Amino acid sequence: TFGQSVTLTATPSHTAWDMGNGETVSCVGPGREWVKGMPENAPTNCSFTYAALVDPEGDTWSVSAAINYTVGWTCTGNCGGQNSGDLGDVTALAGEPTSLTVLQRQTVVTQ
Repeated sequence: TFGQSVTLTATPSHTAWDMGNGETVSCVGPGREWVKGMPENAPTNCSFTYAALVDPEGDTWSVSAAINYTVGWTCTGNCGGQNSGDLGDVTALAGEPTSLTVLQRQTVVTQ
């Protein structure tokens, strides 16, 4: 052994979403972790609204995302004088595309 330990850290810097209808959304930062029981209207720094439905019964879109990570490294022990560094940005798909069914939500105001 050489007596060192190297740690890589990948931090999400932005996510590029393909919404399946020809539109894209770019969201900055790692996003907010979803927690079971979180209300539907929980605040977020990234959102998208489908402007109109093609099928009144609901549209199904194939949605995908690519996450951009900023990657760095740190070294402890016998590191030859270098203790950290930047490896740049790496983009990775966030898994396979998924189907998302969008239904119309209507508000009724009564007086």
